This record gives sequence, structure tokens and C-alpha cells, in this order.
Amino acid sequence: MSDINKYSIVFLAVLLFVFVSCSKSDTHQPIDRTPTIDISIDLIIGAEDQPLDYQLGRPIAVRTDEEGNIYIADRASKQIKVFDEEGNHLKNLGGRGRGPGEFQDIELMEITPDGDLVVMDRGLLKYKVISTEGEFVEAWPYNLSKQFYPQGISYMNDEILALFLNSSSAEDIQIFNRDLFHVYTTDFQQKKSSFVPFKDLELKGMFPWILMAYHPGSFKYIMDQNVLVFSPGVYNGSLFMYKKQANGNWEFDKTLRGSPPNVMPYEVFDSEQKYIQAVENQDPKAIKANFRDGIYMGRQLSMDAGLYRLEDGRIVHFYAEWREGYTKSPDSNTHLMDLYVQIFDQDGSLRAHSYLFAYPERHQFAQYSPVNWKDEKDRFYLFASPNDIPTVRRFSLGLSE
Repeated sequence: MSDINKYSIVFLAVLLFVFVSCSKSDTHQPIDRTPTIDISIDLIIGAEDQPLDYQLGRPIAVRTDEEGNIYIADRASKQIKVFDEEGNHLKNLGGRGRGPGEFQDIELMEITPDGDLVVMDRGLLKYKVISTEGEFVEAWPYNLSKQFYPQGISYMNDEILALFLNSSSAEDIQIFNRDLFHVYTTDFQQKKSSFVPFKDLELKGMFPWILMAYHPGSFKYIMDQNVLVFSPGVYNGSLFMYKKQANGNWEFDKTLRGSPPNVMPYEVFDSEQKYIQAVENQDPKAIKANFRDGIYMGRQLSMDAGLYRLEDGRIVHFYAEWREGYTKSPDSNTHLMDLYVQIFDQDGSLRAHSYLFAYPERHQFAQYSPVNWKDEKDRFYLFASPNDIPTVRRFSLGLSE
């Protein structure tokens, strides 16, 4: 039996066991977790029994090139690990350092139109571009005060569209009026325009604003680069479509109504005692955030998990929910999240929805989309941490035309 088949069978067996055992412990009204869309897992990178070069510390981005090679940005090792399409390790790029092709930190990785890799190095306050062989290409300064933690960028002609919640402390910008999308020159140095203020989303209050400062969501172009769909990081059942106008400005077009989550998207704690109790109960969702005007406590229960466009034009959206009633084991920091998928036509009509599986997550709140990438063969790449060991898993959906 091949290693891939072995890993797939073991992983699916673990998922089945966890699903059954956790379902029995749920005290709330039962949730139907019967998948209606088939999945197949054909690759696992980072499994415990794989060699050292395959191990991952904190993967934050996965990308593939035209040859099918897989690039995984690992924030822990400050490296980009490169594998071929079959998952064989080829080389490591970068590493900790201050040299031209080295990194102090990695918080974003994307492939440029020229086929190079652009990395946001927050440690050195630079955007660095290296070739897929690890050679230094160029670099530009990163504006810490005005480019807060971009979670996604996309090249469009001679511009870059960046997704991040503007956290500038400028007094003339009311906090809920701050935009999430920003159009820059390709060197990240000149901002041309911004759009989608937080107040226009179907989310209210300071707590979801703070959550989306860390994971603002995901977006994807459809119908060339004149239409985009956006999924906020706090998922409440709605996605949003925007169209580029003749004058170059982006304007809201319509709301896409997806399947609502089984849980409230978030809960705000109204006392310190509730937060302390949640921590004592090992609740992985409990969050405490200090902001300039106070302390905000609560927990996120539903989140965006990735948004993509299939080769046939359909829109695929993933969202995840923390599994209630599950307590972490003493020797692991992992907890369960339930992953769902929904399929939309190009016009935004919901055509299919399915529960997929439960996956182990070790971070208390999202910073990167768990389903982090889709390659040209419509295969998806998921971050999961069984037994507190970070892995990247490639899977396909059994979708009819």
C-alpha cells in the first residue's frame, strides 16, 4: 500500500472516530454532520512519521506553480519548503537571517506574475521578492503603521489588491469606517484607493472588528478581474460581491446568501469572570484583546475558511465552526473544528452545501484561512494539526459539472 493511501485511510479513520465520539458528548440539539459531497485526500505533508525536511512548525501559506510544485511558507523555521506535485521534498528556501534571501519573520507569501515569491517580512519591515530558486530579486519597505497585517494580496495588471483592516490611529477615521480592501502599486509604496468599510458588513460591535483585524477574510476574482467576491473573517452566512467601475473604483453589487452557520458567529463576554471560567474550562475559543479604549473578551465560533473559483467558474466557499463539547487532551493543544463547503454559481446563487469533516486546530483564533490554496487541478490545501503536529493536506471535492 502506498504511503499516500496509508495516510488517507488513517486520517479518514481518525476523523470517523472523532466524529462519533464527539457526537455522543454533545449536549445541544444534534447537528446533522452527514457529508453530501465526497472528498478524497491524496497527499499529506508534515505527518509525524515523515523525515525532518517534511516537518512543519507553523505553516502560514501554501502556493503552487505551473509545474505543480508546492511552496509552504513556515513561520517557525523562517523557510519556504518546496515539494514536487507528488509531495517529495525538493529544497528549502530562505531561513532565519538578515541577508538578501533570508527572513526574520514571514507573515505573507504570494506568487508574483513573474513566477517569483513575494514575502512580507515583518521582522525586517520589508516586502522581499525571491526567485523559486531562493535568489534575491528585490525588496521594498513595509509601512507598519498603515499596512497592518495584510492577509491576502492579488496582482491585477499593474496594481495589487490587498486585504487588511486599516488599523491606523489617525483621528480623522472613525474606527468602523476603516476599509478592508486597498489598491496599491506593485511595490506596495503608493496606495491608490480603498473600499469596503467595516460598517458595511453585517457585523456589529468592537469584538468582531478586533477578530477581523487578525483574519479579515478571503476574496477571489471571478469573471476576469472586474468582479470579486469577499467572505468576511467572521462568517455569519453572507458573502459580498463587488464590481469594478469604468472609472476604476470598486462598488458594492450584491450580497450572496449562503448557508447560515449552526452557531452564533461570536459571543462577547460581559464580565472578566466569564473569560476566566472559559479559560479554566480549556475553551479554545476564549479570546482577550486589549485595545486603546478598553479590554474586549469573547470567543469566535464561526469563521471563514477559504474562498476560491473553480476552473468552470463556480465559486467554492469554505467555513469552519468550533466543535462544542470537546475538551483538549492533556498532551495536546489541538481542538476540533467542523469544516463545511458551499458552491455558488457565477451569479452568486447557492447550488450546493455540505458538511465535510472535522479537523484538529491548535490556535485559539484564526490568522490564516485553513483551506489555504487551490491549484490548477481544483485540489485544495488544508492546514490541520493532529496530535498538535502541523500538516498540510491536499484534498479534492467530488463535484458534478
